[in-house]
Amino acid sequence: MLRFNLQNANKITSFEKATCLGKAWSFNLYDLRPDIKSSFLSQTMGSNNIKASCEDFKQAPVWKRSDEKSYSVGIFEMGISEEESFVGSKNCEGRDDFWNDPTYWVMRPQVPGAKTFHYQEQVGIEQGDVYYDKSCKGKICFASPLVNIKKVWEKFVTKSGMKMFIVRDQSYLNALMKKDIAAAREMLDELEKIHFWFYENMKSRNNTLILVSSSNPREFEFPKEGKEWAEFEKSGNHIIFRNSGLISPVFASGASSENFCGVYNENEIGPRVFWKPKRKKFDIFNF
Repeated sequence: MLRFNLQNANKITSFEKATCLGKAWSFNLYDLRPDIKSSFLSQTMGSNNIKASCEDFKQAPVWKRSDEKSYSVGIFEMGISEEESFVGSKNCEGRDDFWNDPTYWVMRPQVPGAKTFHYQEQVGIEQGDVYYDKSCKGKICFASPLVNIKKVWEKFVTKSGMKMFIVRDQSYLNALMKKDIAAAREMLDELEKIHFWFYENMKSRNNTLILVSSSNPREFEFPKEGKEWAEFEKSGNHIIFRNSGLISPVFASGASSENFCGVYNENEIGPRVFWKPKRKKFDIFNF
């Protein structure tokens, strides 16, 4: 969708600059087309045993499966309802890893008594805490996702040791489902800016992986030209939605990005972050 709105048709987006492009099969043991939360849990848990219930949180997340020392984990959510949020699942009985390990920042109106963050103030990064965006009033957040993420990341990155920073977005899908093409394009443009910012800022860090995964892909047909295209731009008409797709794109750049080339199941995405090449010896005289 970005391609059709560029002033320069030859401009390359940061997604297209990714070192490796992969495809992930979006299914698990119980659903051929799992919902977006289940798909993301499958990626984060490294498991296809996802039932969309509290049982899912009895499994260990991928940051607990690394051979490295413990990770500092940050999860930034935008466009995600309380029900779809990981924060909304805190009442589930299970492992404490998902609740006590990460720091959460969510772009939603704060709940009574909750901690908050604002891009013009010092951002809290305490492990296990949840911070709500002070700029969100009702259904509107006045701070942009890019501004918020920059502020949060600049504080989070000061933590010592290994770090995993996860950004979850559902606002692009929400706009598509409403056929609000202007909002969808605006959000996709914002996501591209976020990816570009990380892409440019991580060039000097040879130990950093930038990974963009997706889930619950929606396949639809664009109109061909002329009046139909104009009406599509204006009101979302003349597009045909189909069932969610069975395979979704993955973009990777930086350290270990080669692990994400090819086609694989979505529950392999998390574990592939920690794949390391193994040296093999070949005895050319042993036939």
